[in-house]
Amino acid sequence: MRHSASLVVAAAVLAAVGCRHVAAPPAPVGDWRVLVEPVKPFAAVYRLACCGRRGLIAAIRGDGSSLLVAISAPPAGEIVQAWVVSGRVDVFWSRDRCHQDLPGGFLPLDRVARLALEPAVLAMALSGRLPGDAHAVDGLADWVAGRVGGVPIRARLAGDPPRLVRIEVPSAGDRPAATIDCADHRARVPGTLVIASGAEHVELRLASWRGGNPPEAPAWLDRPVCVEGP
Repeated sequence: MRHSASLVVAAAVLAAVGCRHVAAPPAPVGDWRVLVEPVKPFAAVYRLACCGRRGLIAAIRGDGSSLLVAISAPPAGEIVQAWVVSGRVDVFWSRDRCHQDLPGGFLPLDRVARLALEPAVLAMALSGRLPGDAHAVDGLADWVAGRVGGVPIRARLAGDPPRLVRIEVPSAGDRPAATIDCADHRARVPGTLVIASGAEHVELRLASWRGGNPPEAPAWLDRPVCVEGP
């Protein structure tokens, strides 16, 4: 009986090894160069989960170099607006009717949480595009590397036609490393993005997307500057 049991176990192990051996390889990735093009101006609305809250709304207008972001919590109303360009972030706090300058490279989510991500990287991820200097990573058929707004990134592609499924941004100075996972694509545009950077974890679910004009600097930049911060 003991001998028979040993044979059964051995057969099970061999079967498992055999299954691993014949597992189908990952599907080949299509020509990723079709995703290499400038980010076109867009206007999008997302359902946002962050900072321990769900049910938020993020309205984003952007192009390859700037973003205008408005985050609101229905039905209470708007929380914050942010005008984000490389090296500069201006924030308008609706409750206080004043604006504040913040360090570049960060996107404010509320009065405490800030997402460490360059606007050009976020715009590229939202659009499902790749930078103009994208090049294959040796030994990794589904990865490319490049620079976006001066920031080095690695991007993973999947499928044919190819789709952007992950972006990795290394840490630099005070900025922690960041990852962006993309899924549920509508053509090239990701329908779901999960962003992790430092202690912050953000989930965006696309509600609407359309092309538009480049974002313009908001009128609230002429409002008073917050005296002691929000």
